[in-house]
Amino acid sequence: MRQILILALVALHLNAEPLTLESALIKAREHYPLHKNKDLLQKAQDLELVKLNMSYIPRLKLGAKATYQSDVTTLPFSSQTLNNLSGGNLNYKPLSKDQYNANIEISQPLFDAGNLWANRSLTKAKYSTQQAELESALYAVQTSVINAYFAALLLERQINQSEIHAKELGKNLATLQARYANGVANKSDIDKLKIEILQTQNTLANLTNEREIALSTLKELVGLEQDIELQTPRQSLDYLQSLEVESASFESRPEMRVFTLKTNEITISKNAETARFLPYIDAFFQAGYGNPALNILKSGFNSYYIAGIRLNWDFGNLYSLHQQSELRRMQILQNDAKKEEFLLNMRISLKSQIKRANNLQDKIHKDAQIIALQENLTKSAQAKLQNGVLSVNDFLSEINALNTLKLQNNYDEIELLKQIYEIYQSLNLWQNQQNQ
Repeated sequence: MRQILILALVALHLNAEPLTLESALIKAREHYPLHKNKDLLQKAQDLELVKLNMSYIPRLKLGAKATYQSDVTTLPFSSQTLNNLSGGNLNYKPLSKDQYNANIEISQPLFDAGNLWANRSLTKAKYSTQQAELESALYAVQTSVINAYFAALLLERQINQSEIHAKELGKNLATLQARYANGVANKSDIDKLKIEILQTQNTLANLTNEREIALSTLKELVGLEQDIELQTPRQSLDYLQSLEVESASFESRPEMRVFTLKTNEITISKNAETARFLPYIDAFFQAGYGNPALNILKSGFNSYYIAGIRLNWDFGNLYSLHQQSELRRMQILQNDAKKEEFLLNMRISLKSQIKRANNLQDKIHKDAQIIALQENLTKSAQAKLQNGVLSVNDFLSEINALNTLKLQNNYDEIELLKQIYEIYQSLNLWQNQQNQ
């Protein structure tokens, strides 16, 4: 039965998919629901540009009206006088006060003073900003992946150390049981070791459950269903040792691109606003049928047409020109203030991350010496226990101290790696690696 269980665990391990932190970050970005918006934004921009381009195709309008007027155009002669003057050949009738007209017009824009170009540029600028904001949101997901990845990695290290600790306790229990069988050990000493082993097994069970939760969270983030095998990153502080916080560049961060594109969008919107103040020229042809037609002195329904070129110039927008200019200026200042706030927060965060990473590295070096000394003490205590010259309590004190030191060392090593990758995240050094 034990062999079957071991084979099952080995098969499960072999089927696990190796997962590095870098690949986890890529998978998480592609799996995150917002990633779908990248294609949707591009399609929306294309549709918007097509709609704008249609402003230069011929336009067709259909109109109709029926009116009643309080007065109409008349000649300064009576109908009887006109008939007498014309010898009865002129049958003049005044216009009716109820009038009707229906027309159809086709027009072709000729000149829009750059309004189409400005609107196209503004549309591209708006969607570029939205794409950058989306990239910024996707980039923030990487922080969650880093936290989940190193949480699961730490739990795996702690489980391994707890298993080693339990194994060492088991070896010493077997030695004590043999000595007890020979009548040179106490039953209470055996019970104390058994209690310690049971407590270690409980710790292992809790760590295993927490690891499953951490792995489940990580798999949800990266969109994987199969078992995964985490790979320990091997990044060092070498590159970061010479990093100066004040001179650190955050230009690779997607948020910086958002600020730049937002300023560009505001500037282009100002140009689009200016284009609205300029004249618009088009050619048109209008055909209609009405009572009266173009000859307003001729009563009755008649057809007509008009063709020509016309200019429209709306000066109403000039009234708000100054206000619009001030609004754009304030929007740029607000955007600049947000950028400065972002840079300030990032410098504070980066300074803390570098200091913590350096402190952890120093602590790990010192702890290595302490662990080596404690291992010597534990080996000595183990030999004394086997020879019956050391109490179980004193032995447990030494072996538990070694276990605690190694657990803390595991935490410090993983935390150091996490700090290094958080610095990578702060500076977006992933992009630098890809460019190399």
